[in-house]
Amino acid sequence: MNIELPKDWKWVKLGEVLSVSSGKGIKVNSLQGGSYAVYGGNGLNGYHSEYLIEEPKLIIGRVGVKCGVMHITKPKSWVTDNALIVEPKKMYLISSS
Repeated sequence: MNIELPKDWKWVKLGEVLSVSSGKGIKVNSLQGGSYAVYGGNGLNGYHSEYLIEEPKLIIGRVGVKCGVMHITKPKSWVTDNALIVEPKKMYLISSS
């Protein structure tokens, strides 16, 4: 690319600095109550009695009209398979600083 980067920056492949995974499907009738937020491609979908992730995560809608829309989840929440979970590879960031 012909974009000039700041002096201490370098080009890397996206997969070197972050990982992307899909959430897990959940039945609509499971969204009847519970205290843990459930996020899909369009953001908050409801609440469930179980959670999949401990910490807040950046998610990106992967299907539908809201494809590409980003959200940050609450701690202890569920991410459906309509969203992608984006996580930085911290060891890469630490070792390359």
